[in-house]
Amino acid sequence: MKYKIEDIASIVNGELILHDNANNTIDEIAYDSRNVSNATHALFVCIVTVRNDGHKYIEDLFSRGVKNFLVSNKNYTANIKANFIVVENTVAALQLLAAFHRKQYDIPVLGITGSNGKTVVKEWLYQLLHNDYNIVRSPKSFNSQIGVPLSILQMNGQHTLAVIEAGISQPNEMEKLAKVIAPTIGILTHIGEAHSENFESTKEKLNEKLKLFSSCNTLVYNANDAAIAEAVNKWHTQNNKVGLLSWSHNSDATLHHVVVTKLNNQTEISGNFQSQTLSVRIPFTDEASIENAISCWCILLMLKVPIDIIAQRMLMLHSIAMRLEMLHGINNCVLVNDSYNSDVSSLRIALDYINQLQNHFKKLLSFPIFYKVVFRPQNCMPILLQCLSKKVLQKLLALEPSCQCKQNSLR
Repeated sequence: MKYKIEDIASIVNGELILHDNANNTIDEIAYDSRNVSNATHALFVCIVTVRNDGHKYIEDLFSRGVKNFLVSNKNYTANIKANFIVVENTVAALQLLAAFHRKQYDIPVLGITGSNGKTVVKEWLYQLLHNDYNIVRSPKSFNSQIGVPLSILQMNGQHTLAVIEAGISQPNEMEKLAKVIAPTIGILTHIGEAHSENFESTKEKLNEKLKLFSSCNTLVYNANDAAIAEAVNKWHTQNNKVGLLSWSHNSDATLHHVVVTKLNNQTEISGNFQSQTLSVRIPFTDEASIENAISCWCILLMLKVPIDIIAQRMLMLHSIAMRLEMLHGINNCVLVNDSYNSDVSSLRIALDYINQLQNHFKKLLSFPIFYKVVFRPQNCMPILLQCLSKKVLQKLLALEPSCQCKQNSLR
């Protein structure tokens, strides 16, 4: 990314205050004052949140060499001889810049959303396709109103494929991200309880997520999930130019009659696609990984990756850090790190995963009590104990905000 600050001001419809014409070329966007790598050519975006205000770091950043700022409070521009773009909302301006940048590249863009599995699917697609494409993808879990535009602004002329994830936490957020990503291929992953607290129902959240895909040529989804299938079919009546690539254990799907066979530490997945019976194996046996792998399989089939190459690469998939990541410790212990997730649906997925492990392991769950809708202390314990009792775990360690540990043995 490289823009003149005058051009950025025009793109975001901002007021330009220019004091330093010698340092007006921007090749880095920063929003965290602790992480500015190229101060002279960085544009620092002053973001105002409930807890913090990026404007208060302007003076310190200027002393460290930052010359360009995107601000929403003009009062901070008076005494510092830097370049300022003044806008009403800096996050909205960042999204405008990213949407403009996205339009400069005519490459396939995969947009991924769902409650669970977004990052895993994104990273697995990178593992599966990086030999065929020069891929730009969302860093870590950059899927928010800020993270998505930062992901898109990574795109350059060398890239031949983009894989971008989008997350929402309340209504009316996805349309903003859809304008930034403008995906050509969509993937809808598992829909569960994660980030549901601001939605009246799962149906409302699902309909909000589908707004990402109106620009797509193809949408990949799980038709085996009745709620997803119903929502997609209704959405498609208003978006009938989007091709649908579905998968299901039944007959009514593009990849149909999918059969899952678990074999020790692997899973064989077979199905019928375009009059062919195909199969792959993955080195996982939990339900979440199987569902994510099938979504990836559909993408590879759509991109016409040779069948034998698909089979080789699917077998080589590996886990993603902090998402059901298996770590080997001392005394023949195994730690399953799923610390990124913090909702009941993810907990059930994690319990299913560890239940697939060899039976000689004693199984223990350690979790923090989160003060949010889905994990309030008054309602999380009954849910947890119900899940745990079914999975035959031996111990539960509940970590309170004070970091004190409570131990509960299950028999």
